[in-house]
Amino acid sequence: MIKYFAFIAVILVLFSCTTDRDFEIIDITIPETSNFELVHYWNFNDVSSTETLIMPTQTIGGALMTYQGAEFDDVDDSSLLNVRNNDLEGDALRLRNPSGDFIVDLPTTGFEDAIVTYAVKRSNSGAQQQTFFYTTDGNTFTQAGLENTSYGVTETYILRQFDFADIPDTDNNPNFKIRIEFDINADGDSGNSRFDNFTLDGIPTGDGTPPPGGNTELFHYWDFNDDTDNITLITPNVGDGSLSYFGATFDDVDGSDLNARNQAEPGKGLRLRNPSGDLIMNIPTTGYRNIEVKFAVTRSGSGSQDFDIAYTTDGTTYTEAGIDPSTFVISESYELREFDFTGIEGVDNNPNFKVRLTFDEDSSVSDSGNSRFDNLSVEGEIDNTAPQSSNSQFELFQYWNFNDDTDLATLITPNIGNGSLEYNGDSFDDVGGSELNARNQDEAGTGLRLRNPSGDFIITVPSTGYENLSLIFAVRRSGSGSETFQIDYTVNGSDFIDTGISATVFTLTEDYELFEFDFSAITQVNNNLDFKVRIRFDETSTTSDSGNSRFDNLSLEGDTL
Repeated sequence: MIKYFAFIAVILVLFSCTTDRDFEIIDITIPETSNFELVHYWNFNDVSSTETLIMPTQTIGGALMTYQGAEFDDVDDSSLLNVRNNDLEGDALRLRNPSGDFIVDLPTTGFEDAIVTYAVKRSNSGAQQQTFFYTTDGNTFTQAGLENTSYGVTETYILRQFDFADIPDTDNNPNFKIRIEFDINADGDSGNSRFDNFTLDGIPTGDGTPPPGGNTELFHYWDFNDDTDNITLITPNVGDGSLSYFGATFDDVDGSDLNARNQAEPGKGLRLRNPSGDLIMNIPTTGYRNIEVKFAVTRSGSGSQDFDIAYTTDGTTYTEAGIDPSTFVISESYELREFDFTGIEGVDNNPNFKVRLTFDEDSSVSDSGNSRFDNLSVEGEIDNTAPQSSNSQFELFQYWNFNDDTDLATLITPNIGNGSLEYNGDSFDDVGGSELNARNQDEAGTGLRLRNPSGDFIITVPSTGYENLSLIFAVRRSGSGSETFQIDYTVNGSDFIDTGISATVFTLTEDYELFEFDFSAITQVNNNLDFKVRIRFDETSTTSDSGNSRFDNLSLEGDTL
């Protein structure tokens, strides 16, 4: 096999002499033949957060960076060495002292003859030496077959490169990782090491492109370390999932390092206080398959002694099918629980996937005790056969919990968004509410009562900046309230239609029930300032002087454009 490379000898000559520390001079090469493809690449230019900083700029999937030292962040001190795709010089990755191992997951699925290349330097008091290792099983690291694995680092960027062409076990390997260790000034409280333009190039294996999937990614994750308030505590670090707890209250508690990701410290965990209720994990799997859910869990002395797990693929109906066993003991020390949903029909590539944990009966009536969770993660293989979503995030952007019953105006003032409600019937007021679809740890509180004689209920919900909309609410009736309701919508603010809604008439019962309406296939409602929904009640209710319909926790969610 012939390889053609562009040599960067000039750079090496410039740094062949240094007063910092001697280091080896090696030939650094950038693949320039059409045989090679860029498999994984980080330019470290997205400095929105530390999470985005270490997200790959380009990858076939499964690429992950983990730093076990003090902390990492971005630095405005970058390089054009090894830059790809005509990227501009931006920022670099700074690994601060005291240092720890720097581990990079680099699956080579579908590729062979891998070449790892990166630009590296240090600050004045940063680690002066680095040592390079790799693993083919994901656990045992070695240097076998490589040269120049221990090298000096200067205060000016140089390229380092490792060629795995003669190490066949690294070919087509989903478990391939590299590890960099630091030495000499590595354990101080100041100083840092800096990396830029980190790449893995490889040659496709000749079996064509890698098979769909096979590259595991972390796409939902909570470390529960931001205890600023209860909202930030349950805000995900990765992904667009959400958590709902229907027990007494929740707050923060000491955490664990089990299943910690992205350099997360043990920090805090999530404490679910008794009396217990269900914990609902809303974790869409859109674009992923072969799903794994993991978390660390423990309890206080009087906390629930076990939990049952179930899931839903339609967002409402829960089942334990395919999970065996489905009941698990909770001990008084953090333990890791892993649930593999591979092969369970309906879980893959599903925007409605949720997991429910139910705690033991004693905990549901106890006024003391709690269950504790940390490092909740959801991983899956990229499903290249499924339509991929954009980089949008599913957000709650209109929401009413109807809990502020100070007066009628505050009752229908949205908690989130700029929507408005209009009832053209007799009158409205507050009534006992529901926990169904409650968000942000909202209590059941009060709901909205629409009194007979009924009239149209108009929900004005501008969708500016959003697409793939989902409208959800809890609803019931009194004994003599309307027995049905009918739904339609308008995209121009005045003409109501029901095009694209598969069923338009729904039964009301005397218990709160959750109704969800998916507008994702109706593109006219996307990014629409004039979007409204109308609910009409049965004919009998329009002339009755008694009875009412009751709503709670009205929400509109969508993908950000």
